[in-house]
Order: sequence, then structure tokens, then C-alpha cells
Amino acid sequence: MPDQTISVVQTSVPSYTDGPITLRWSESLTFCELTDSDRQFGHIVQVNHSWVVYDAVHSNPANNAFRVLGMYGTLAEAKEMLEENVRIFRTPKPRKITSYESVSVEV
Repeated sequence: MPDQTISVVQTSVPSYTDGPITLRWSESLTFCELTDSDRQFGHIVQVNHSWVVYDAVHSNPANNAFRVLGMYGTLAEAKEMLEENVRIFRTPKPRKITSYESVSVEV
């Protein structure tokens, strides 16, 4: 049976309008999603040896799927891209992440 552990990482990001928001990474071996308490910001899916980043807030130009933000060689690069996309979406200028919290969840 494949490993079904999902790792969860919470990240506090300053927000321009509402104060800090807490972002939460939910991860499996081939899929990640970035959420806060209200919405999903994006998804990362492993395809072969690359990681595809999807923006869950904005549609693609055809308005029939999530917008693709890019394809990356490592999960760390993919996560950085999605977190940067959230900063741009939530703030007038990019800001640094202020904290991380890790949790593991067995499913």
C-alpha cells in the first residue's frame, strides 16, 4: 500500500488589507495544495519528474480550468512560485513569509 501520509505546513504571510493570513500546505507524495481558512490558493501536481503549479484563484485565459503558473524541477521551487503568487494577489508588493509550522496527518 502506498504511503498516504499528508504533511501540513502552516505559514503566516502579512496581508495588505486584512492583517496576517495563515496559509496551510497539505501534501502527499505527488500533490500539494495551499489554503487558508477561507479558500484554496493553488495546487501543485507531480507530472513525471516535474511539478506543475496551478492558481486556484484565477481561471486560465479560456475560463475553463485553473491558470497554470509554471512547471518546476523541484517541489521547493514550485512551492516558492505559488507562495509568491499569493503574496502578489494579497499584497501590493511581495513580502517575506514570517513563520512556518509543520504538522503530519495520517490518513
